[in-house]
Amino acid sequence: MRSFGCRWRRVSALRRDRSRCATAGRSTTPPTGGSLGSCRGWRRRIMLGLNPSPLGRLLLELGLPEMKHRVEATATYHDACHLAHAQKVTAAPRKLLAQVPGLTMIPLPDSDMCCGAAGTYNLEHPAMSTSLAGRKLDNIRYTGADVCITGNVGCAMQIQSEAERRGVKLRVLHPVEVLHQAVFGNG
Repeated sequence: MRSFGCRWRRVSALRRDRSRCATAGRSTTPPTGGSLGSCRGWRRRIMLGLNPSPLGRLLLELGLPEMKHRVEATATYHDACHLAHAQKVTAAPRKLLAQVPGLTMIPLPDSDMCCGAAGTYNLEHPAMSTSLAGRKLDNIRYTGADVCITGNVGCAMQIQSEAERRGVKLRVLHPVEVLHQAVFGNG
């Protein structure tokens, strides 16, 4: 932050990619205990006077450029736990994706159920993590979608790994990848 000097005074929005810090940053009181106790997101928020905004909400507020390219795909959306449960963000990503020309969105049963990634959960509890990933993949397959969209890289890796392990053809994308394709095309 020091390297930006007074430029931070002009910042009107803050986007965090680290889910725990973004979640902690939404609180005005410091997180306590566990790994959240070391997160500095809340301090930055207080210092800057900003409320860290999940990307979907921020893009809805700012508005999107014209989407000139069709994204011909059938997709479903997996809610990352930190967004759905901690930050209560479920509508914004769907609203953004609904604007993408050619994209057919199919609701995912139990979309907010954990995929088993959960930070380091997949390393600490591999059997349970694999079971959760299998259940998530079964729900994705039930939709018939060939694309799963999720706003968390850990979820994306977990779901993609399970699909590959089971020999299921599935593309897992971040919402920004889909929006980028709609605005700029495949090139």
